[in-house]
Amino acid sequence: MSFWEAVALRKIVLGLLLTGYGGLLFWLTLSPCSIGTLAWENRLELHPLGTTAKYLEVGGWLMLVNVVGNLAAFIPLGFLWPFFQGGRTSVWRVGWLSAALSLLIETLQFASGRRIADVDDLLLNTLGGLLGYGMYLVLRRYRCVAVLVATPSCPDLVSNGAGDGT
Repeated sequence: MSFWEAVALRKIVLGLLLTGYGGLLFWLTLSPCSIGTLAWENRLELHPLGTTAKYLEVGGWLMLVNVVGNLAAFIPLGFLWPFFQGGRTSVWRVGWLSAALSLLIETLQFASGRRIADVDDLLLNTLGGLLGYGMYLVLRRYRCVAVLVATPSCPDLVSNGAGDGT
């Protein structure tokens, strides 16, 4: 397989992974939680870290689902996006992408009337995306991801060891 074929194949696989992740994320975050529609005044929570503090105080399953779940939901985005971009991204781009996607989800939740849009979700989702990017950086630092982000300037990363890109 040539270098460019390997890059194209990786791009397709990563695109499929991101698409599957996005579908699962939207299904998890936009599926109705309530039978009916929430009143307008109950659809929006704008007190930063208010909900998170409540869940941390209560602990247990609710804390796990809401706090840890919001962090974990965006780790794959922060981890996969740099691969899709061939390693050409930054912490700022991943942070903005995570925040924008989270804001879209929260807006759709608010508009649907069946979920509560919470500023804490936006903060935790963004932090989760940044944690995923941090994991990518750690793995890249130790060359564990070199094969997935090879570029024409480093063709030996996808070669058979001969440095010829095959």
